[in-house]
Amino acid sequence: MPSANELREQLSRRGLECSGTMSELQERLLSAMLAEDRVSTAGGQRAAKRARTGTTSTDSSSLVVQKKKPKVFTFNDAVHGHITLPAVCVAVMDTPQFQRLKDLKQLGGVYYAYSCASHNRFEHSIGTAHLGGKLASRLREIQPELGITDVDVLCVQLAGLCHDLGHGPCSHMFEHFLEGAWKAKGYGVPPTHECLSTLLFDYLIEDNGLAGAFEEAGLSQRDITFIKEMIDHPVGPDGKALLPTGRDPDKHWLAQIISNERCGIDVDKFDYFMRDARQLGIACGFDPNRLMLFTRVMRAPEGDVDSGQHVLAFKESEAWNIYELFHARYTLHKRAYQHRTANGVESMLCEVLALADEHVQLPASGGGTCSLSESVRDMVAYTKLSDSIFKYIELRTDVKGLEEARLLLHKIHTRQLHRYVGESVLSDTDAAREKSKDEWQEECALAVVNHLRQLDITDDAMEMVNGLDTSDLEVQIVKINYGKGAENPVDHCLFYGREDESEATKIQATQVSALIPTVFEERYLRLYARNRDQRLKPLLRQAFEAYRREHPDALSAPTPLPSPAGTRSTLVEGVNGGGTKRRLAVSAAVKNSLG
Repeated sequence: MPSANELREQLSRRGLECSGTMSELQERLLSAMLAEDRVSTAGGQRAAKRARTGTTSTDSSSLVVQKKKPKVFTFNDAVHGHITLPAVCVAVMDTPQFQRLKDLKQLGGVYYAYSCASHNRFEHSIGTAHLGGKLASRLREIQPELGITDVDVLCVQLAGLCHDLGHGPCSHMFEHFLEGAWKAKGYGVPPTHECLSTLLFDYLIEDNGLAGAFEEAGLSQRDITFIKEMIDHPVGPDGKALLPTGRDPDKHWLAQIISNERCGIDVDKFDYFMRDARQLGIACGFDPNRLMLFTRVMRAPEGDVDSGQHVLAFKESEAWNIYELFHARYTLHKRAYQHRTANGVESMLCEVLALADEHVQLPASGGGTCSLSESVRDMVAYTKLSDSIFKYIELRTDVKGLEEARLLLHKIHTRQLHRYVGESVLSDTDAAREKSKDEWQEECALAVVNHLRQLDITDDAMEMVNGLDTSDLEVQIVKINYGKGAENPVDHCLFYGREDESEATKIQATQVSALIPTVFEERYLRLYARNRDQRLKPLLRQAFEAYRREHPDALSAPTPLPSPAGTRSTLVEGVNGGGTKRRLAVSAAVKNSLG
């Protein structure tokens, strides 16, 4: 069988497109041969004969044309336009396990803050498969020495297609529910959605009898192992990353196409950044298609964490585009994913699931049943769990024990959400870092309650305040970064030169721009109140501000305190310095409002 380069040479002599998979090149060459011979009466017969014998009219080298052309399916995607996927991918899509993704909102509770955030995991998975295949095919075209095969490309497509199979209701929100539920039951650490994706992938193949379809597509058991390793990178008992077993070391880099743990640049992010930004109406400055054009596979230099191994590298002129990519991540988290309303709603939805956990029994394997939090141990049950669980809780009035969960759902639907009180930035100081997330949450809730009881307010108001405790408050620690914690993610990228493509190196931020940020992560302490009594709002804000003032080194940015209705602002000329100070008569206004 002629190599891909030989096929491209024959196509090039005819002035035809030379990119694509092996089957696409063969199909394109056969079409050209038929067109050439169509000028004569017997041309079609001669072309068919050459196809059977594997020769061309201009070259005696053999050309093996598949008798049965691999079937592909075309989809019109809102982000990528018309895309094609092979038949085995469509066979995976036409299963209950994959169709379940249509009922999983991509952004969970963000839909309650952005009315257009209604897209789901189904379309994102198709987009990721498309981009994965596109990048793998592009690398095969420009670097034939890598030996990328059709099966390699197919494995990447399938990994992209199935990488989010394991998400639960409202996507990432379900993982937060599992953490709390498993901790309460003493189960330990729950599986991640990546781990669940691999379990559901195995069950999908078994339950739908797709082993034959995978074998027909040329996929071995080792290929299936590699697909799962691309979805959930293997780690040892000590938590350290292990090398994939589904491919030889010179092809381990293929896993970085779908999930790049080295620097965070992968097609999964390309798709959901583009898709989410489009749905949310948020401008996204980076260009993933250009970045894929200038991506190569290079050997990591000596001294690098991946020294001697093949990794994805990028043209040095794309450094700014990469910074734009990570800034887009920050922007989406800042404006949407960590939106205060979205986070508040997701917290309430987690409470709904916690209240319904033991009262909803999902059909499981062997004719048994299991609770919501235990469904991740049984893929038969987990397949039946999606966003529709909330509608089940709402409608199944005959199921005992769901009353509280149903009442909380009603509050969400009628916009009786937990009241946002305020937030403050946790500064990057020892004073802020020395406390854990749990310590900050416990301390803040207790301090706010104590400050409330020290306010100078009326007896009626104090009676209401005395009825509050820490369970009426919710403290969240929100973390937003560029994708690598407090580190600059571009420091983990490798680049090749404009003229020298033989060596991969790192680029310093100062080589890109003097305006590159030096801080890449920020944390917020955010406070909500479960009690929506309007009279409490100004009191809670005063108490939260008093708590912030107690920690000037840790809580660096004060939460703005808007004047309550009826409060008059008094301007007092500063005696020293000639400045103007603003004093809000909040206490007086609160006293008046509380009677």
